[in-house]
Amino acid sequence: MNPKTLPRLTLLLLLFLLFSIARPAQAEEPKLLIQGVVTESLTGNPIHNATVIISDLINYMKETVTTDAQGRYTADVTVDHTYRLYAYYNSSKTPGLDTVPVKSIDIKISEPVTNLNFSLYPGASIVLQGSIYYLGSRGRYTTYVVDPTTGEPPILNNTKANFTNVLTWGSQRETLDLGFNQNIAVIPAGIPVDLRIRTTALVRDPLNILAPPHSERILFPVDNNTVHYTLLQGELANADLSWYSLLKSANVVNDYYDRAWKQLVDMEKAGFYLGRLKEDMDRARKAVEQAQELMTNGSYQQSLDALGAAYSIVTVEVAINMQYMWLTAQSSAIFMPLFPAFFAVTAAFFLFEKINRKILFSCIFYGIFFAALYYVYPGFQIVDLKYLLLLASLALALALFLSFGMPRLIKEPDIPGAYPFRAVLSVVFSMAKRNVKRRLSRGVLAIASLTILVLAFTAFTSFGTALGLMTTRINIQPPYEGMLIK
Repeated sequence: MNPKTLPRLTLLLLLFLLFSIARPAQAEEPKLLIQGVVTESLTGNPIHNATVIISDLINYMKETVTTDAQGRYTADVTVDHTYRLYAYYNSSKTPGLDTVPVKSIDIKISEPVTNLNFSLYPGASIVLQGSIYYLGSRGRYTTYVVDPTTGEPPILNNTKANFTNVLTWGSQRETLDLGFNQNIAVIPAGIPVDLRIRTTALVRDPLNILAPPHSERILFPVDNNTVHYTLLQGELANADLSWYSLLKSANVVNDYYDRAWKQLVDMEKAGFYLGRLKEDMDRARKAVEQAQELMTNGSYQQSLDALGAAYSIVTVEVAINMQYMWLTAQSSAIFMPLFPAFFAVTAAFFLFEKINRKILFSCIFYGIFFAALYYVYPGFQIVDLKYLLLLASLALALALFLSFGMPRLIKEPDIPGAYPFRAVLSVVFSMAKRNVKRRLSRGVLAIASLTILVLAFTAFTSFGTALGLMTTRINIQPPYEGMLIK
């Protein structure tokens, strides 16, 4: 080393040491103190070895401390940081938690010493076993502790302005901060409570096929088979989450079934023939009964599959067919009044010669034919009566105009020559009327054929399955290869 550079390195080292010593102490964040006492809410006695969690909401750090024999705790905190504290007691002598955890309000540290006391209510624990078995659910859930009489969180006597009881569990921030499992729920001891599970599922309205599937919140109780949970302090109980969620699924499918069946009955009263759809509903009912039997035997996945099959039958096969028939009959009702109107006018033309009698009995016959069709054709039953009467009046007016008004406007020409198209129509109508009267039996058969066609159209819009290929499997080997359709 060059001897001339040695003094320079020594000088730089001395300057560095002086700078390090002279750094101001206030560059470090000052440490303040948070402290308090944890006591029992019923007796006021301090709780030894209670757990207090100090969660820093700024840097997401957590510190866990325990109380001494006097129930006191202390922890260092940082100025201007915001903290949230949790406190609970878990004795090693009991299987469950011994108090309901409490959560403080968010506290911003500004004083040298911050005091925060906690009062803990006796608690017990419930372990939710199994998984969510619900149609369209993704498996995540939240657990609420509720009062059976009100459905709201139970009111405990330890509530203060600066902290609240933690009575919501599962996929919540509190569960994560406390380090508990999702399937653990801590409840107050000594009082009856229930659990309410909330999950989300993709559902669809079985009576509105045009509505797209949507995400919906599903709530169902875990209520110890309607007896409710009344546990001792530190006690641990188990609840079968799979069974309760499947029970909810079965109830929902049954509700969809009842709604679809009610609409099916209403459509039958309106004149629809729904024999095939009734068979589908019978298959859905058998699938629900099979699901309930499988659930009783503990075959939860098979039970859910059976419920899914019943749900698909009700919401897809039955609902879509009913909706299609409903819309078809409703749309056909718009022009259906024209047929009895023209039949009524035709009958009046055959039976009477005078114009006034023809018009009078056209109206009378139309009223009779329309009333008969109203009770036969289901499309009339599902249309608003005021709108239907308006359509009927317009149909009759059109038939009377074409039958009595058009001949006055279109007359046969008196001067020989080329016949205009309007005159040809008049002649054709006149010849048709004479031929029908001359060959009465043939005319009656023609009108009867038209009537049968109209009634067939009415029937096709009233049946659940108008046309289709029906197959029956047999266990006999036929002597020839082929297929017989009959």
